Amino acid sequence: MGNDLYTSLCNQSRSYKYLYHYTNCESLEKILQTKSLRLTRLGNVNDLYEDKRIMRLHQDKIYVACFTHREYESALLWKIYTKEEGVIIRFNNLHGNNVSLYCSGGHHLNKIERSVLSHKSYDKESDWGYLDFTIADIEYTNDFEEYVYIDKQLNEFYSDTIMLDGINRNFKFHLCQGLVKGIEWDDEEETRIRVGLRPIGLENVNSGSVIIQPKPSFDYIYLRLDDAILDCVSIILNPWATEEFKLKILKIVNDSGMKSCQITESSLSANIRLTD
Repeated sequence: MGNDLYTSLCNQSRSYKYLYHYTNCESLEKILQTKSLRLTRLGNVNDLYEDKRIMRLHQDKIYVACFTHREYESALLWKIYTKEEGVIIRFNNLHGNNVSLYCSGGHHLNKIERSVLSHKSYDKESDWGYLDFTIADIEYTNDFEEYVYIDKQLNEFYSDTIMLDGINRNFKFHLCQGLVKGIEWDDEEETRIRVGLRPIGLENVNSGSVIIQPKPSFDYIYLRLDDAILDCVSIILNPWATEEFKLKILKIVNDSGMKSCQITESSLSANIRLTD
């Protein structure tokens, strides 16, 4: 079931012309200035149970960036994620973007390379690689038992796995981890970038073949955006946008050098209350 579901969720995400990111103007400024998207550790997203449903080996090592594929604006998403300081950033479908990932290394960024199995020891915090980069829709369910496979040794979530280098060395990444949420979140109609990290070298392997790994010290990683993606970005102002706010967004765009970026009014402008 897991493999078919994973393939379906990935294929669905390829079918959309645009993906929409509800955010505040501070995040907008950082995205345009750094030409990067910030991915958050799964344990820090608004669904507190998401990381708890991940197999123990991968907890704290999955990072996500969240979008909606719904073409019409959502009053609910405006109120939850943006309010009066918010915008929607509309991206062309991100499947065409190159995978270029970075993590914080103090005053600089360290590039995260594709991970391969090695026998070298884990020796520094920046020594992380990615074993998975996926863009896929979210599956919503009211019965998680339908998706859970319990392995006696690892208590793993989902039975279908990706094996590094085509070799099963008890290091498994389950295809649908971080891609299944409760039905109560289905109004978001979410498409997600998911990245799974691992240390370049294994810190320890005990006699029971259970891999022990450190936890990344950073809560965020960054995906560099290609110029082709940035050139097609457009911004939708929140429904409560004042003239002062519009000028603020225009300055952010101009300061970023993205002169082709289109800024439009919300379709819900003056039609919903900020608070009830």
